[in-house]
Amino acid sequence: MKSTVKIIATIFIVLIPPILAWYTFVHPLISYIGARDWIATETTSLTVRSLSRRGKTHTYVEYTFEHPKGKASGHTVQFWPGSHRNSVDPRLDGVSSSRIWYDAVNPERSAIFRDFDMSGFAFGLIPCFFSVFSGWILFGSFSSRVRSINEEA
Repeated sequence: MKSTVKIIATIFIVLIPPILAWYTFVHPLISYIGARDWIATETTSLTVRSLSRRGKTHTYVEYTFEHPKGKASGHTVQFWPGSHRNSVDPRLDGVSSSRIWYDAVNPERSAIFRDFDMSGFAFGLIPCFFSVFSGWILFGSFSSRVRSINEEA
């Protein structure tokens, strides 16, 4: 029973922080850097509403826009998570049209705000810190296991 709990705890400590770091820091940072050369245009339609899931309210948007290849739609507000939770994003409150940014190669990749969000960036650093810590735990347990095998031989 103790070994099962240790395995589950190790999996939780070693796997969860890097997964969270990917979704809260690495992926948004890659998206932010990749969006620097996106093209700006105006939406042809924009719907902003609050969406409640699991007791939390989030800003949900649906928009359409025209580009040289035709029409496209999207729903991305920004790349960084953790902002404007439990309320409608104040930048979109009462807005019927907005400037959006889209990728010229793949217009389905678009966002209303492509700017850098310092609070989202700082929020994403938390799981990055724990990822380094979990890597240190994994390396330490692996090296101690190798040492014990070498001592037995």
